[in-house]
Amino acid sequence: MSGGPAAVSFLTNIAKAAAGLGAAASLLSASLYTVDGGERAVVFDRFRGVLPETVGEGTHFIVPWLQKPYIFDIRTRPHNFSSNSGTKDLQMVNLTLRLLSRPDVVNLPTIFTSLGLEYDDKVLPSPTAPISPRPSRRSRSRSRRLSAPSSWSPRPSRRGALPSCVLREKASLHGSFLRPPPSLGQG
Repeated sequence: MSGGPAAVSFLTNIAKAAAGLGAAASLLSASLYTVDGGERAVVFDRFRGVLPETVGEGTHFIVPWLQKPYIFDIRTRPHNFSSNSGTKDLQMVNLTLRLLSRPDVVNLPTIFTSLGLEYDDKVLPSPTAPISPRPSRRSRSRSRRLSAPSSWSPRPSRRGALPSCVLREKASLHGSFLRPPPSLGQG
């Protein structure tokens, strides 16, 4: 067989070039990330911490081991809370409240450092605190309409007042009495 050592040398060079191209493609792939529409990114740098600016839509570069992007969904999302409460006339009321909220884009780095990616579970209130007292004060009969408190707003986070959520809308979705009032004087 003629050209044996030359063929081996040629194939070795092709293998080295393929390995180099594969490593370069892998490095390029690890250094790119995409932020879709309706999302923003916060970049964590191992030396500088969370960078103060948010990253908008598009494809962006990072240093693969040194930086890591965290993607936030900034679209308005619904959150439903349900609560059972008693009224002054001894009825049980089931009230469902819907909140539409989104994170404040300017404060995303602060939200990430203080609350993490699950900020809405920590910022949005417990359903029993603001909802329960309202029906017991407002509804005295079965015909009266149940409503969410108009002055209600999200509770600040545990770590102090943090402007992290923009409350877009609050509405009572459903209010129902769980049992009829006790009949008095019939017997």
